[in-house]
Amino acid sequence: MSTKTADLIVATILLGIGLLVGFDAWRLGSGWGMEGPQAGFFPFTMAVLVVLGSVLAIRQAVKGTSSVKGSKPFVPPGALKPVLTVLIPAAVMTAWARR
Repeated sequence: MSTKTADLIVATILLGIGLLVGFDAWRLGSGWGMEGPQAGFFPFTMAVLVVLGSVLAIRQAVKGTSSVKGSKPFVPPGALKPVLTVLIPAAVMTAWARR
């Protein structure tokens, strides 16, 4: 997988999360009431920032103006094995502890 593809996937996931949080915060009330900010004001503001950042990241990935030039691989050859030797046992241990 190239870095461009990874950027697009992550930015799209964050865009979806930002839209979901923004919609829910708007439903709670994202304005300013008589007593001050309503319950959804801060989450809505953060969601707007996440959505704007995601749109910017998607635009940069599509136009090819991100910090990583070319179609470099997201994970260099041989770099995945050391990460997985830590990630898999940690995930199993976490799942076992939550049981």
